[in-house]
Amino acid sequence: MTKKIVRENGQPVEEEVLDEEIIREPQEEIILTGTKTYDGYGGGSGDYGDEDVSYDPDAVYEILATPLDTIHITSGFGQRWGRLHSGVDFGLAQGSAIYAADDGRVYFSGDGGGYGNLLKIDHGNGMQTYYAHCSALLVSSGQQVSRGQKIALVGSTGNSTGPHLHFEVIINGNCVDPLDFLKL
Repeated sequence: MTKKIVRENGQPVEEEVLDEEIIREPQEEIILTGTKTYDGYGGGSGDYGDEDVSYDPDAVYEILATPLDTIHITSGFGQRWGRLHSGVDFGLAQGSAIYAADDGRVYFSGDGGGYGNLLKIDHGNGMQTYYAHCSALLVSSGQQVSRGQKIALVGSTGNSTGPHLHFEVIINGNCVDPLDFLKL
């Protein structure tokens, strides 16, 4: 949507819609309910309900493409030293290609504190994916990406002990086990 907004003293006093375009039709939303508040991993914060969520943790949904050519899990999802490890770590050589797990729009590309170089992709259906510790980010915030598109390179930036991809799946603000959504 493109709007013309007239402001007086910084406050909008008049708005006129100049153009409207539907980019993508709405999709059914995946809805989960979480109860646990988590104070963040890697410097971030948010509500990551890993208890009492309405998705079946025993199911494998297989709706995402694997983000790497070779899968070697070095650390799984779950509690670590009294806090939630909110994703899965895949160990791979520095500079290996990282791919988008599904179509979506990049809504963050940059320094993620403890996450190091971080990409966040919104897939438009209540699901986001995070790609952390990258050595290089190949896409920018606001950019549309396609499933399987090369988006970054494996690295060891931020709070990291060696080259790997920290991969998260977030559904409506809840971190869930990424392995439930990948066919490995």
